[in-house]
Amino acid sequence: MLARAINGSEAFFSTLGAGFVLVFLHRLFGIAAYYSHAFGIFVKGKPVVLVQNSTLQRKNMLWEHISKHDLEEDMRLDAKTQDLSKIQVALLERSGDISFIKANSVKQQAT
Repeated sequence: MLARAINGSEAFFSTLGAGFVLVFLHRLFGIAAYYSHAFGIFVKGKPVVLVQNSTLQRKNMLWEHISKHDLEEDMRLDAKTQDLSKIQVALLERSGDISFIKANSVKQQAT
């Protein structure tokens, strides 16, 4: 949007003003999400379970447009494994990252 003001295809000050409005709204939503958990869920969403007890949650994966290949790629990069049976839980976080809890780490914490 601001590039239009720089290259001259739109009025400079009105485009700059619109940019400031967007920055202000972003900050306002961030502060509101910090103080209100419900508003934070509305704006940012909530984590979604992709794997539970080493079983793919295909409905959630379909809804979030995460393929098995995408999940396997993140397993290799982040969890350092290709074996789904070693994953207890995989969550699609609000940031868009996938976090993994390995099955053996859950058992170790219980003892």
